[in-house]
Amino acid sequence: MNIIGSEAGRPSLARRLLGNLLQLDRENERWHRAILDLLALAAPADSLLDVGCWDGSTTLDYMRVLGCRKENGVGIEGANDQRLQRAKTLFEAHGTDVDAAALPLADNAVSVVVCNQVLEHTKNIFFLMGECERVAKPGGFIAFGI
Repeated sequence: MNIIGSEAGRPSLARRLLGNLLQLDRENERWHRAILDLLALAAPADSLLDVGCWDGSTTLDYMRVLGCRKENGVGIEGANDQRLQRAKTLFEAHGTDVDAAALPLADNAVSVVVCNQVLEHTKNIFFLMGECERVAKPGGFIAFGI
């Protein structure tokens, strides 16, 4: 088996794996666009919770599409690190262990909840899904992405 080169015009295993890894960036962009398209259907919305807000950059995109003001947006990020600190400069953001702790919002608090690319990192998706449902207003929207 030729790992680096190619055999009979067929890409090697290493080249195929590298190609699949490079596709991941495009896959993340496709998911982001899909969530934005979905949120456009929920617009306008007065409030947003982004579970897994990372550094806040995608959350700002979500707010823009929803017509939601920054002061009505909340982000959740699991680790208290530089990403969370950056998000805190943009809008209200909390470091929360979504596997064990309740989301730091009241029941029926937000119109839209986005939980994109988080469930696959949790140990108990049902706990987190239940928390997202708890904080969503009646008639609100919840968008899960994986």
